[in-house]
Amino acid sequence: MLDEIFLLLVAAVCARLVQNHRLSRRAAHENMVRVLGLMTADGQRFFDAIHSSRNSFLFRDHFRMDVAAFDALFELCQPFIVDTVRNQREVLAVALHWIGTASTCRMQEVLFDLTFSTIHKVRIRSIRAILRAINSSMEIPKQVPSFFLLKHPYCIITRPWGQLMERTFKWL
Repeated sequence: MLDEIFLLLVAAVCARLVQNHRLSRRAAHENMVRVLGLMTADGQRFFDAIHSSRNSFLFRDHFRMDVAAFDALFELCQPFIVDTVRNQREVLAVALHWIGTASTCRMQEVLFDLTFSTIHKVRIRSIRAILRAINSSMEIPKQVPSFFLLKHPYCIITRPWGQLMERTFKWL
């Protein structure tokens, strides 16, 4: 019985491979992306599909914020995401997905259908855009609070923290 099920499964996979072989390479790629669930039947990409989804938990699970918060952050960051030909919302989404889920570049490569090097570059550009966008609204502490020093006197970062952050934001 198990052998018959296994042979049936192998036959189904072989039939799928033969069907994909007949299609063009791009069409086969798009077909497999849909099979994996990375693109809807309408041709929507992963981010566009969950951004417009009625299921609010789906977006929150991937980006740790709701759609309204994402849109507000995007409005702030949009002027700083300039050197890209990609969908700017998707560029920001890659970085937020990385922060929210700790995904590897390889996982995001498949999920967002981008190359490994593009994922890496997009992450850096997006984080830089977020920092530039919210820089004016952030108050950087100049010194470590005394209650923290009393509780954690041997913490390595306590002493130079204000200077380090000050230098970092001057660089931006």
